[in-house]
Amino acid sequence: MSEGQPSPGLPPGLPRSFFAHPDSHPVVLDYAMLRTFGPEWLGWDGPVIRVEIEHEAGNPVSDHNMEKLQAVRAIHVSEQPYLEWHVFEKVIQALNNNMPEFKVVQACTPAQLLAGVNIMHQVRRSDFDDEVLRYIGACFLNNDLTYCPPPLDEAQEYVSKPVYECSKCGYKGNAEPGWSGLCEPCSGAFDPETMFSRNLKKKVKATKVTLTHDPYPVKKRWEGVKDKATDSVVFKENAVDIQLTKLLVARDYDRRRKEQMSSQLDWLKDKAA
Repeated sequence: MSEGQPSPGLPPGLPRSFFAHPDSHPVVLDYAMLRTFGPEWLGWDGPVIRVEIEHEAGNPVSDHNMEKLQAVRAIHVSEQPYLEWHVFEKVIQALNNNMPEFKVVQACTPAQLLAGVNIMHQVRRSDFDDEVLRYIGACFLNNDLTYCPPPLDEAQEYVSKPVYECSKCGYKGNAEPGWSGLCEPCSGAFDPETMFSRNLKKKVKATKVTLTHDPYPVKKRWEGVKDKATDSVVFKENAVDIQLTKLLVARDYDRRRKEQMSSQLDWLKDKAA
């Protein structure tokens, strides 16, 4: 804390080892920081955060918890986790108890994405840019998944990868978000004279749109079992149920993280009562 502004102290019931414990939940860490230091901590850099916590708690802060705190702080004060895929990736990794490696790509699993985005929503809700949604879509396709359950469903179009076919010339092109609805060759979008001005010569609409990856079969199956215990689901030996297994693994992991957060918050409230 700034000189002359004494810390209000750790939240009642919070053990001094909390900041060193590897399973401290990011949302509960955020709660503890706001209760202990107020919103002022959101303006601190990493070394200051570490020094202030160690001074207040009398225990060292684990490196994993430092990464969680940096991720939570970024969610609070910056739009970058919602706009830039590489920042989003590192935030998701930190929220999932992993050490971000900034020199390499750390492709997120569906489970990490599901839990991580839910944690982000707990801290602050904001819209994801297309760049982040494309990244989520790529991660799902990398895991051979064609359906994105909520809260990742905004990325579905980047998983489904819609394509159009022109009924006039037969050209097939990308129909992902941002597509004009027109056939690009027929409308002159590839013509050097018009492609930059966008004053298209002809507005020829592409009449047929299909999905490269149809999510419906998996979505239908998911809707039927998403509220059931995994060990009660009878799996079939087919491609849809292989995907279903992966989605249930992600759901169960997300549930464990939510239970972890709730139990830690409830414990603190009981101690403070």
